[in-house]
Amino acid sequence: LYGRLATLAGHIEKLGRSIESTVKNYNGFVGSLERQVLPSARKLNVLDESKVLGTHAEIEELPRDLSAFELVAELEIVSALEAKPSSSDLTG
Repeated sequence: LYGRLATLAGHIEKLGRSIESTVKNYNGFVGSLERQVLPSARKLNVLDESKVLGTHAEIEELPRDLSAFELVAELEIVSALEAKPSSSDLTG
């Protein structure tokens, strides 16, 4: 069990680093968009159709769905609670 928990801890640590990297990259993207791209785009009067951008590559690997009973059961409970209308929804 200890070895399995250590492996799990390694996965979550790697996931944390990936999320941190993703957030940094996203923030860099937003900064570039707001500081450099949008100000120039606001000045566009005529679109030069000869310089159309290509398409982006699609993500080929999808995230794996949870399948373990312990995890799926918890998600089903949370989903059911979120879908249940509150008393304020019924009155008004």
